[in-house]
Amino acid sequence: MNFHLTAPWMIGLVGFNLATGYCNEDEHDFLNGLPKVPVLEFAEAWKGGMTYQLVTEDDHGIPTTTPNRTKVTPADGLEAARRVREGFAFVGITEEWDLSICLFHKMLGGPCLGSDFEDTRPSSPGKSAHSEHNTSVLMGWHDDIDEIVYEAALEVFHKNLVLYNVSHDTCQECYRNAGIGDFA
Repeated sequence: MNFHLTAPWMIGLVGFNLATGYCNEDEHDFLNGLPKVPVLEFAEAWKGGMTYQLVTEDDHGIPTTTPNRTKVTPADGLEAARRVREGFAFVGITEEWDLSICLFHKMLGGPCLGSDFEDTRPSSPGKSAHSEHNTSVLMGWHDDIDEIVYEAALEVFHKNLVLYNVSHDTCQECYRNAGIGDFA
């Protein structure tokens, strides 16, 4: 099967996304009204969510967050990682939002806008990409399948930072144009 996607893609810390989903009451309302379950059961149900989105051809519209969706395997994680390395015009990292936005504009063009840097989906009031992420609720659990995908995304992101000469120093003009000030 050939896979080619030219859309941009942003990915975040695996454990943080999961902890946020578990702790955010609004997220549970989104999860088809399911009752809150123990955190490790919740984590296992969400395991491989990014991988699922990247490798599932058509699962009849079943969302990633549905506990009884098709389970993914480490082999699926490797395929998803390959797709991240080969199939995206842009890969950004949510924990590096500002650099990701600057890199996006260096790679694909267009002016940096203030709205590019706004957190339009905060996990809770007052939270931002610059906040500390508490994943202690996961008690050491980790998503070994999505970690494969996240590592591939980091690899692509860091390669492109070098290739396009993007750093906080080289992004100062972008930041000023967006009206967000200097970052270091």
